[in-house]
Amino acid sequence: APLDLPHIQRLNFAEAEFWRRSQGTDVADSSKKLNFECGGSQWVNECCFPCGTLAKPDGRDMAYMAELLELIEAGGVPAPAPIEQRWTSGSSSALSPAASAEPGALFSWVGIIMYLPTDDVEQRRRITTAFDAYKRACEARLWPKFGAVEHWAKVEAATPEAAAIARDRLPARFGGAPH
Repeated sequence: APLDLPHIQRLNFAEAEFWRRSQGTDVADSSKKLNFECGGSQWVNECCFPCGTLAKPDGRDMAYMAELLELIEAGGVPAPAPIEQRWTSGSSSALSPAASAEPGALFSWVGIIMYLPTDDVEQRRRITTAFDAYKRACEARLWPKFGAVEHWAKVEAATPEAAAIARDRLPARFGGAPH
């Protein structure tokens, strides 16, 4: 069922309903609020892109999400919830995907997942193949348009072609000569 689109849609609806019914306000120390269970073994990819400044967001964060949802729906991608989106200020670290010398620079991070809920080798292979196609679609259709790069600790190049794409994309964002 992990790649069964109607099943995933029902699960996502149930999760959204759970959170709708659970909404409210609860204030506590961040160490008690920012911890969560990841839901087990999973494939994860996270990208980061500029979206204006704290004083003047440019809306690219919401445009990215709208296009990601279009990609999922048009491609029939069995994308489980949640699609994580968060924001950070620019970082002075040159290796950060959010590296920026601009004061007040704003970056959006978007994480996609597919769970690996089984130990069955063949089913895990099919999920891995589906996740790779999902990630490659984001990489080809969204990342160039939005200037996104993936989190450096999550760069996985499964093929020589994928490695070549990453080798060309990263210097374009961080400087240096492409290979």
